[in-house]
Amino acid sequence: MNRGKRWLVGFVLGVLAATFGAGTVLAGEAQIYDWHGDEAPVLIKNSSGVILLGTDGGILRAFSWRENEDSEFDRAVRITDVSGDNSAEIVGSGVPTFALDANGIPVFSLEEGCQQVVLADLIRGTNLDVVCVRRDQVRVYTGDGQFAWSVGTSRGIDRCRAGDLTNDTNDELECKMRGAERYLRIRADGETMTDSGETERLEGVTESHPEPEPVAEAVWTGGERFDIDGDGRAVETIQAEEGVLMIRKDGGDEPLATIDIDGDLLAALIKDLDGEGDVSIVAITARSIYVISDGGEEVARISADASDYRRVPHAELSSVHANNFGDEQQAAQQAVEDIQDRIAQCYAARVRAHPYAGSGRQLLQVTVAEDGSVERVMQRHADVGDREVEQCARNAVERVTFPATAGGQGTVSVNIMFSFRDQ
Repeated sequence: MNRGKRWLVGFVLGVLAATFGAGTVLAGEAQIYDWHGDEAPVLIKNSSGVILLGTDGGILRAFSWRENEDSEFDRAVRITDVSGDNSAEIVGSGVPTFALDANGIPVFSLEEGCQQVVLADLIRGTNLDVVCVRRDQVRVYTGDGQFAWSVGTSRGIDRCRAGDLTNDTNDELECKMRGAERYLRIRADGETMTDSGETERLEGVTESHPEPEPVAEAVWTGGERFDIDGDGRAVETIQAEEGVLMIRKDGGDEPLATIDIDGDLLAALIKDLDGEGDVSIVAITARSIYVISDGGEEVARISADASDYRRVPHAELSSVHANNFGDEQQAAQQAVEDIQDRIAQCYAARVRAHPYAGSGRQLLQVTVAEDGSVERVMQRHADVGDREVEQCARNAVERVTFPATAGGQGTVSVNIMFSFRDQ
């Protein structure tokens, strides 16, 4: 995408997405990350949630939720390698509780949420596991959202810590019971330990999983130099004062460019977003995200409030292949294509009800009787991470009437892609 088109896209997305009307001011520290998603080169974290920008400089995905209030034993957002693939994912704690991959696709979500989330190394063969503490129960999920085990108690749970209690290099859990100085200790396999008692053994232990560092303050205070104009020399800086962001060059008295912004500059990143050689400046204030061209000539302004954005779901048939229908091969494929809107509604309805529904691919194989009726639908693969969506799509395909086969059984392979973008 050339520079003009890229910034036009960013500007249009900004107009669609921003809701500046009442002038809501977001409190709290904003952080920006030089992010590793192939679709999401920028991650922004602030008090409203998390926002991922796409390669065009527009909003890709945004997430807001009801955070837990207990910041001593829990954090609203953790950015760390949960899956063990040497790249960080995003875990949100509260209602809902969820995990996102690098491109902001939900890996899994717990709609009821958790009163506390603990990341721990409990189950061998995985990297980190998600411990959900909710009232009188501890539930453990692997990093990809598979339920592992749960432990219930007769008394409510205040909070839990994770640490190596048995010197076996794996974590165990120690949970304080509500209203009493009593601690329940749980092994990595979910078995209760016999030495539960009144003394806390993991006092002071905190999570220490590696997290990437946000962009350093020197980037937007003139302490680092960049090749912003693309002339091969890293001699430009950015800094802001009194509502103006300035691009300066070493030795120059006057700024190369000035951009009006609507408040204090909280964070900024300089990066080639789409890999085509032109860098952009992404600057954040309490209200807005500014995406600025390398010369400061084109500016997209979009809301920094993650709750301003809404899901736009998409479901499309990536491919449909029919076999053993003779001259009716195309008609058999068309019979599936005719219900694409029905399949899309499966996903759209789910996303409206639960914005943290998954995204991904579903492969179905349909076996068709000689008279064109469906004998069975087998799911060959699915990484959508949402059983309701997958079952709804299977049900839609099961109701299709196909043309007669060329003799014996026919088969139809259906490849469906579910995805969403936020606006």
